[in-house]
Amino acid sequence: MAFPDFLCIGAQKCGTTWLYQMLREQDGVWVPPIKELHYFDELLNGDMSEGAVSNRAARRERQLRQARKRLIEDHSGQDLRFMRRFLSGDPNHGWYASLFPERPGLVVGEITPDYASLDRAVVADIAAANPSLKILYFIRNPIDRTWSNVQMTVRSNAPQMSSEEIRAQLQGRRPRALSDYHATLSLWSEYFPPEQIFLGYLDDVSITPARVLEAVGQFLGVGAITWKGASRRVHRGESTSIPQEYWALLAEQYKEEIAVLSRMYGGPAHTWRFMTRQHFDSMSNLDEIGYPAWDHPLWDDLSEHYRFGSGSLDSIQKRQGLV
Repeated sequence: MAFPDFLCIGAQKCGTTWLYQMLREQDGVWVPPIKELHYFDELLNGDMSEGAVSNRAARRERQLRQARKRLIEDHSGQDLRFMRRFLSGDPNHGWYASLFPERPGLVVGEITPDYASLDRAVVADIAAANPSLKILYFIRNPIDRTWSNVQMTVRSNAPQMSSEEIRAQLQGRRPRALSDYHATLSLWSEYFPPEQIFLGYLDDVSITPARVLEAVGQFLGVGAITWKGASRRVHRGESTSIPQEYWALLAEQYKEEIAVLSRMYGGPAHTWRFMTRQHFDSMSNLDEIGYPAWDHPLWDDLSEHYRFGSGSLDSIQKRQGLV
């Protein structure tokens, strides 16, 4: 039984679809024709309660739709073997391992952003099954990530939603948990050494994508290679802004988290910290705050604080003087 060589565990709204498309097109790397397998978060050790069974049925229907769509798009038939296995058998470690090809000369992995919120017991199980596994984790300013996470609901319901209801969405347990990057990194670091964990920033992806992919290639052991379409964005949202009222709420909500990220991991997190500090000065006079920062005129004032930060945790720890 052979597990994949790497997992990308998230975070949601942080560039994982872009990374998936880049890896799909790269010689020497294999990822499934379906981006998110959801094995460890949805299929493994499932709850047999009525609600859980109903949820699993809905997820299964979603997976069938994904598979049908991919088979229609795959004119070469190369994905047929994967689809047969993906849609048959009971989910277990053997079934999961069978989804990945024999890999002489290949680095194989999968990307499921919800893996960032796995329970400790599941992370421990993953480490026991494959202690040499490499972990990739992409993050962005938690203020932006939370707004991106809930803005679809806000946009579609804003005329009917009060300010209090929007605030409740922004302060919800799940959006906050998905933005608790340091807790996620701390948990996975208990089971995997820092040289096996890669921290990537959406800021770096948007500003210097080829450099991010070069770092990813080095981390995965496929060398310093020329990546195809590195500057292409996938699922790019429109540049927009966060109303000052909600930006202030999120800045207060995440200021301690951002301070920890800046101290522990550096890179673009320094820019995030500067932004939260500026909020209580000049930025507090703005009606809206540009989002994402690098697509907004405000970036002229922030860019001098930007530093590339993506890399393995051991290299980041050395840069930060933590080892």
